[in-house]
Amino acid sequence: VSGSPSKIAVTFSAQTYVESGRDHIIISDKNGESIGSFTAGELANKTLILNGDTVNVSIKADSDVEYYGFCIVKAESADDHTFVQSVVLPQTELTMSYGESKNISAVISPSDAISDITYYSTDEGVVTVDENGNVYAINGGSAFIVAFDAYTNKSAECKVTVIKNVYDGIHYTVNGS
Repeated sequence: VSGSPSKIAVTFSAQTYVESGRDHIIISDKNGESIGSFTAGELANKTLILNGDTVNVSIKADSDVEYYGFCIVKAESADDHTFVQSVVLPQTELTMSYGESKNISAVISPSDAISDITYYSTDEGVVTVDENGNVYAINGGSAFIVAFDAYTNKSAECKVTVIKNVYDGIHYTVNGS
């Protein structure tokens, strides 16, 4: 990118391919510092924000690789982009019943900031979360749901406690009924 920006935004096309799940696209910055190793699905239609004015892209593939491909559809200065200043979840604590689902979508500030919010659970045996912030109670216990902005490392968390009603298996008969 011309003009020597301090950050660049690099957008990959939807047609980003590698042959197998073991093949990865390696992204590094101008100084060769690794930004990450990504599968094709992780980069398709994704914008990465990198320090400096250069991006290095390479393919790490099995020796029998037959095809791969990626296309950078846009590379521009990110110096004028507005980045997330805060990530907030609507609740910091949540109690759910086994089998229940709720949405706790993150709110970013400023609202027009460039963001890449991902959600994860600290214990998927208790509670899971999808890419839209929908939380699913799987088993009794507690875990945190975290909303994380990949560009700024800003995050928010919500402690989720799942109550699992246990059926004791005892049958009661009242007055012979």
